[in-house]
Amino acid sequence: EKFDLALVDYSKAIALDPENPLRYSNRADLYQTLDEENKALIDYSKAIELDPEDPSNWYGRGDFHYNYGHYKEAIDDLEEALKIKPSYVAAINTIGVIYEEQGKIDLAIETYERGIALEETAPESAAYCYRNRAAIYETQEKFDLALDDYSKAIALDPENPLRYSDRAYLYETLDEENKAFTDYSKAIELAPGNAKNWYDRGDFHYNYVHDKEALSDFEEALKINPSNVDAINAIGVIYEEQGKIDLAIKTYEKGIALEETAPEDAAYCYRNRGNIYQVQEKFDLALVDYSKAIALDPENPLRYSNRADLYQTLDEENKALIDYSKAIELDPEDPSNWYGRGDFHYNYGHYKEAIDDL
Repeated sequence: EKFDLALVDYSKAIALDPENPLRYSNRADLYQTLDEENKALIDYSKAIELDPEDPSNWYGRGDFHYNYGHYKEAIDDLEEALKIKPSYVAAINTIGVIYEEQGKIDLAIETYERGIALEETAPESAAYCYRNRAAIYETQEKFDLALDDYSKAIALDPENPLRYSDRAYLYETLDEENKAFTDYSKAIELAPGNAKNWYDRGDFHYNYVHDKEALSDFEEALKINPSNVDAINAIGVIYEEQGKIDLAIKTYEKGIALEETAPEDAAYCYRNRGNIYQVQEKFDLALVDYSKAIALDPENPLRYSNRADLYQTLDEENKALIDYSKAIELDPEDPSNWYGRGDFHYNYGHYKEAIDDL
């Protein structure tokens, strides 16, 4: 993240090798990281100008346009990449994702089917597209179609653990416990060094109230990635549900210890410990933890609504109102934020304000 030095070097590379399109796409990627939109666009375009027959140059600019929400321009560039290389699955999938985000589901499916048609010549690419179409079918609750597609993706790409975890999620949705377990376990077998695979199976076990197995899998995830806050919090929740409050607190403190390197994750753990303290009526300790969570994650509205609830419990009316209002300011599109303040107003007999918020 020494971006100034990186920029100097990329620019020097361009000065020394000005006809090489890669030099411009390298710098363009950095400009995009720095949110220098216009400069990034100039460099991506220069790469295309120097080598319009390289589909990766069109893909680079298309992906840039997608990231900035320029959907028409993104599709135009991605289609240019596909004219040169029809099997460019990254371009196919990005177009499909754009159509999904626009709510054009039929067009998204048609796009993924362009990749599915490649299964003879590019089976792993086709598997990716089967997976994306399956996700649409799953959202539409067309579970039989989704299952067929996930299974086809596995058949085409059988060494990819993601293919099994995708199908495992669906099996869990369908309450096919044994089949879900088999697929989660296969993902672990294929990639035992991936913490997410252990976490996913642990979460499955938790959902089926296999606490011992869940704890074992979450601990395996933490051996691989000690900063996996999802696993930390899941273990803490299990201990809370078992009434092992001291163990829950010790677990959350593993996440709290990450505040220097992962402040938002630590904030989540401060919040969870604060919630325990609140239940125990250790309100001073709870307030310290909720405030620390806000300091570490100040753009998260949940952090303010958590503290607001405590302030209301403490009958700190003005402080509660400030925090409920801050949550709304940060995310006015979340109805729960308006409900929280509305319920607060109702509790204090501010009926007009309550009705307005509700």
